[in-house]
Amino acid sequence: HPTIGQLKYNGKIYFDALYVLKGRRGNIRWNKDFRPLTGEASQGLVGPCHRYEIDSTIADVYLVHRINRNWLIGRPVLYVVVDSYTRMIVGIHVGLEGPSWNGARHALYNAYTPKREFCKRYNVDIEESEWPCFHLPIELTADRAELLSEAGETMSNTLGTVLNIPPPYRPDWKGIVESRFRLINEKLDLKFVPGGVDARRLERGDRDYELDAVLDLDEFTEMIIAGVLAHNKSLRLPHILTPEMIADDLEPTPINIWNWAMAHNMVNAKLVTPSELKIALLPSQECRITRGGIQFQGLLYTCELAQRENWLAHSHNFRSRYVRVWYDPNSIENCWVKNGAEFQPMTIVPQQAKRYAGFRMEEVVDI
Repeated sequence: HPTIGQLKYNGKIYFDALYVLKGRRGNIRWNKDFRPLTGEASQGLVGPCHRYEIDSTIADVYLVHRINRNWLIGRPVLYVVVDSYTRMIVGIHVGLEGPSWNGARHALYNAYTPKREFCKRYNVDIEESEWPCFHLPIELTADRAELLSEAGETMSNTLGTVLNIPPPYRPDWKGIVESRFRLINEKLDLKFVPGGVDARRLERGDRDYELDAVLDLDEFTEMIIAGVLAHNKSLRLPHILTPEMIADDLEPTPINIWNWAMAHNMVNAKLVTPSELKIALLPSQECRITRGGIQFQGLLYTCELAQRENWLAHSHNFRSRYVRVWYDPNSIENCWVKNGAEFQPMTIVPQQAKRYAGFRMEEVVDI
């Protein structure tokens, strides 16, 4: 019988090393980690807004409830939308809902709308020029979890965006957005935040790190916004500069490349009306009109259209009426009803406004 050394020696002679590696690792890991790379992720792109990539991850930190800070609400889900050409993060969403169309739609709504009001909601004052992303992409690349659905197809048809759905087990097909999570984690150092998952290697008998959680959902979102703004202003990308950009002495950061490309009209970016965005992306619900107001998630609302046409009196004295309400879960005050082709904002009735103003949808449900 041959010895182990003879077996290894002859095995290396008669079997190709790559064949052995591929057999041991399997096709999935070979395609992700070991295969040769040809080209780059932004190959074939004309400019910003040509292709957006969207993905989600569970953040490495535990959060507490804003109403009662003794309530632990777990780890939030972070959605990121990134422009493949400039590496600019164009939209985010922090919520408690896992990878699904419901979470992705809010990240896309954020990516397609101006950011100043969104940042102000989380105590971050910016100018529009600091995060100038509110355009629709020509293509949108997403996981099979989020947009492979009838709702995703309806969104694509309404807004005219081409959907790219990569095969399963191929995260390398949208590697730009996958690497954004690592960059954001490095800038924020989440493992050192109280409640961070990797703050230390737990030994038996150690205190659980979730018991140290101090941040709520709004405070964590404010941290993420700060990390995104720093990423867009400071990431160095000299390898994607064109000769024209170099001739103009352009600093190779995502926001500078974005502004230069937009000024030179490299891609004719699309803009849509707020009404089209709300229909395509925001969730809606049929709500009953009662004597006290339009009842939605346990709260009562009113609007100018309801007062002008006496909806409350008609619904109370005659047959009950229902109206479809579009809403944004980031704030209980962001609700609309459709009036013809336009959307009219609703307001919480005065006796409830003071108690619930500024809360998120999940927080109101908890109350």
